[in-house]
Amino acid sequence: MATVDELAALVQGSMQNPAERGPGICPICRGLPSPGYVTDVGCGSNPEHLDAVVPISYAPGLGQLHTALRGYKDNRLSVVRRQQHVRLAAVLWKFLLNHEECVADAAGARAFDLVAVVPSKTPEQDERRDRLRALAGETCGHTSSRYRRVLRATGQGAEGRYFDPRRYAATETLDCRHVLLIDDMWTSGASGQSAAHALKEGGARTVGLVAIGRFIRRDYADHGARLDALPQVFDWATCAVHR
Repeated sequence: MATVDELAALVQGSMQNPAERGPGICPICRGLPSPGYVTDVGCGSNPEHLDAVVPISYAPGLGQLHTALRGYKDNRLSVVRRQQHVRLAAVLWKFLLNHEECVADAAGARAFDLVAVVPSKTPEQDERRDRLRALAGETCGHTSSRYRRVLRATGQGAEGRYFDPRRYAATETLDCRHVLLIDDMWTSGASGQSAAHALKEGGARTVGLVAIGRFIRRDYADHGARLDALPQVFDWATCAVHR
């Protein structure tokens, strides 16, 4: 059976460390804002309920990582879905082994008490698409023992990629716990911020989010050139928290 390192290495060639903090880099999600803006469009539109947002890698549209993040849920071939699932779980596992402590520190927590995932936007989708829950709650050994399904989609709120405090609800009282929230891909951040709002309404003290991929459109403005100017070899020792 392949090890976590061996499985993560199969994805590593398509991964790219998020850029260092500084001008032209969104301070919230490490996205690439339009010229003249401090944050990207999503982060500038959403209220901040997350105490830390940490993307593991950029995921340019239609690139290998982006394709895997879509395909582990939706590929028509079950063998491909499973292959992508275990590789992505290994990426999350290896990253958190190295960097969960600094994610917790950035969120203002000594350690995370439990792990949750960002649900799909509707109850029907959330019941049908269980792959992120399985990834964090079963396959990733680093998170599986702490995973709880403490969030549910309510079926209320705005459609599309917009923040809405009604979209999710906590399923239990969280008693000032520190929650590590996992998402597969950060695009606008609306779902992540909506989920963090629900967790804090349910009593969570802090919420830090780790996203496997930070979606980037290479064909938008100068994003392709900016990605090409960054280091092309992914470094597991580099964490987006303290860059």
